[in-house]
Amino acid sequence: MSHRLDQAFERALAYLDQHLNEPFDRQVLADIAHIPRCHFDPLFTALYHMSIDAYVELLKSLEAAHLLGFGTQVSLATIAAKLAYRNEQHFIESFTRSIGQSPESFQQAPDWGNFFAKQKPLKSFQADVSQQDKQSYSVDIISFDTQSLAVMEHHGDPALLPQTIAHFIEWRRQFGLSPTDSRTFNLLYLTSESSVKTQYRIDIGLSLNNDIQALVS
Repeated sequence: MSHRLDQAFERALAYLDQHLNEPFDRQVLADIAHIPRCHFDPLFTALYHMSIDAYVELLKSLEAAHLLGFGTQVSLATIAAKLAYRNEQHFIESFTRSIGQSPESFQQAPDWGNFFAKQKPLKSFQADVSQQDKQSYSVDIISFDTQSLAVMEHHGDPALLPQTIAHFIEWRRQFGLSPTDSRTFNLLYLTSESSVKTQYRIDIGLSLNNDIQALVS
């Protein structure tokens, strides 16, 4: 596939990511990509190895999983409406098909390991590493007041990072600390390429104020 075609679909995907709460319209995506409607589906499947329908279903289910995982009181009807499912039953069937766990079950006892495994197909949507190396990146240096953090450390194979993230999310849920109440921080450490599987290190943290410190201490 040409770089030009990649860019065309990237525009469509960016639009889709920002409009998950709206009904899915193929024609709109085809127009944004400047690709004829009749060619959009087969080209998408050839490029990303999954259909546009499966992609949209997975993307919405992953977003719904975040809402369910952090909000044990949020109703299924509310999520269905927020993410533009036809109705609550459509949401239940779609989520169960994509995640392998019903919304009700996930809300009460989320299987985060399975959740992260379901995201693997999305790796094909990431830019090729060789292309990433050619890109230039801007870095913003932001100064702010000293911030107390509670962190969970991951030290070792980065392939096991999803397990650490799952533990972090579960701990966060246990104390009712949603991302809206406490900022999330990822602290990265320099690791040599030759030892990345054994020495890779990242701290996943959340901000603490006096009320939160009293809660978790």
